[in-house]
Amino acid sequence: MKYVFLDFDGTVADSSFGIYTAFKKACKKNNLLAPSYEIFKKEIGPPIDKIIRIFFPEVNDKILDNFIMIFREDYDNYSYKITKLYENVEETLISMKSKFKLNYVVVTNKPTQVCKNIIKDKGLDYIIDKTFGIDYRKKIFKENFKTKAECIQFALDALKINSREAIYVGDTLSDKNNTYNVNMIFIASTYGFYNWKKENLPKYNVNSFDKLIKLIEYIIK
Repeated sequence: MKYVFLDFDGTVADSSFGIYTAFKKACKKNNLLAPSYEIFKKEIGPPIDKIIRIFFPEVNDKILDNFIMIFREDYDNYSYKITKLYENVEETLISMKSKFKLNYVVVTNKPTQVCKNIIKDKGLDYIIDKTFGIDYRKKIFKENFKTKAECIQFALDALKINSREAIYVGDTLSDKNNTYNVNMIFIASTYGFYNWKKENLPKYNVNSFDKLIKLIEYIIK
């Protein structure tokens, strides 16, 4: 095992209120009634265009584009700062790097630069080796990744490793399914945004970030 791939929202950090702040502002500008924070928080995970469709499935493309523009302007410049790391994230990453010689890569549905800005603001840039956001390949191929599975596979290829040389840690059912699509081991962070059910909770799961140390040790052995 060489790498731990980390989802960001709901796994490394609770960014929910910052995302909600920008979402609520975009709702107001488009005369849409924003859902409550508690309801909204449960849907965080997919890219913003998909989250909009969850709450407003009937909006036309013009409103959708305007909504995304307002959201991105606010979140990418201001509201992204309303982010709190989960407990013991830095200490756990340091411990696992020392104990297991692991490297860390963030693979996220956030835009790459925004995520890198948060990582830097939170003082994790010295230990996170690489960040692959949903828009990472846009400069080359002129389009975002269609799924997180594509993004994970792209990261594997870029790092010149196979799927058995990495583990993915994420907090949603979508993260689980996308990870399985590239034949990678998945660990669910049950403390994140998604409300896991007994029937879809994977074998490997943790209820706090620091529990990764013992679980990864078990997996490696």
